[in-house]
Amino acid sequence: MSLFLRHSQKYLVVLILLLSAGVSNSTYAQLINNIPRLQSSTLAGRHFYVGFMRNEIEENRNSDPKGFDRAMLLEVYIGATERTKVIFRYPWQKDSTIYTIEKDSVLTISVPKDSTLYIESKISEVPNYKLIEVITDKRTIVYAMNHTGA
Repeated sequence: MSLFLRHSQKYLVVLILLLSAGVSNSTYAQLINNIPRLQSSTLAGRHFYVGFMRNEIEENRNSDPKGFDRAMLLEVYIGATERTKVIFRYPWQKDSTIYTIEKDSVLTISVPKDSTLYIESKISEVPNYKLIEVITDKRTIVYAMNHTGA
């Protein structure tokens, strides 16, 4: 039994030494800024389809105690780390709109208020073709947001 304890103590000491060596190496790497850069986001791509799901309860959308128009605002954000060409197309368009994003910038595209009815998906479990298509020549990240305007 004592032989077993001696061996386990040796392994424990070796494990502690290995762990402390690993910590000191990572600390050293941080001090000299030698840590490799993180990989780019896995959400980046070059071809996207953006859809807007129903966000607000219908009764609350157009009634505001202060009289503000509470129609939905639908916005698409396209971020790029280098100068990028963007092709943006609504589902009813045959021709696309072309934008250019400068380096380290975000392009914000607001869906016109009169078109929100044709883009927002209000019925579930029924196929509908209410997608905005975004194609870019460089890797970008695309986000969308729908909210009431008040």
